Amino acid sequence: LAALRSLARSGEVNVGSLQNLLDTYEQTFSRFLQTVRFKASPQEQEQLLQIMQQASDGVEPIIDRAVRSAIQESEQAHDEYRFAMFLVTAISLSLGILLFYFLAKSITRPVITLKEAVLEVGKGNLNSGFKVDSRDEIGTLARTFADMSSNLLELLKGVRTSGIQVTSSSTHIAAAARQLEATVNEQAASTMHVVST
Repeated sequence: LAALRSLARSGEVNVGSLQNLLDTYEQTFSRFLQTVRFKASPQEQEQLLQIMQQASDGVEPIIDRAVRSAIQESEQAHDEYRFAMFLVTAISLSLGILLFYFLAKSITRPVITLKEAVLEVGKGNLNSGFKVDSRDEIGTLARTFADMSSNLLELLKGVRTSGIQVTSSSTHIAAAARQLEATVNEQAASTMHVVST
């Protein structure tokens, strides 16, 4: 029926003539059944069969066009559905790839930052000052590494201060040793002078 309505809207089928053909077929078929029931003459039955055949022949091309139209509409709807599914699949796949890219980037960025900081510390630069904002295991590892670098820097400053103090003390000890040596040399010279006199 939808195909017939579509054909009627497009102007390919005259609904009035179709209705007339169907009415003629229905009336003729009813009369044919009555003639069979009342045992009408074969000529009358033959005449009714011819009228039914003419009505059927008139309806058949219309039905055929309606079926072809319905098949075309079905194929078109199927093609549109396939295109829509392809489009949905392509968009979903693209969004999935973008989501994967950003997710992977959010995971690898802190790891790369931490690796670069480790290389800087390996070169002796304890002031590399890196920062990782993630709150996952990588973030915890990065904060622990930053604390370790800071502690090593403080230890190194302490060692430098101690080295300066040791150098200062060594200088004082060397000066005292030179003074003691001068005193010993002076006493030795005095003692030698007293012994020779």
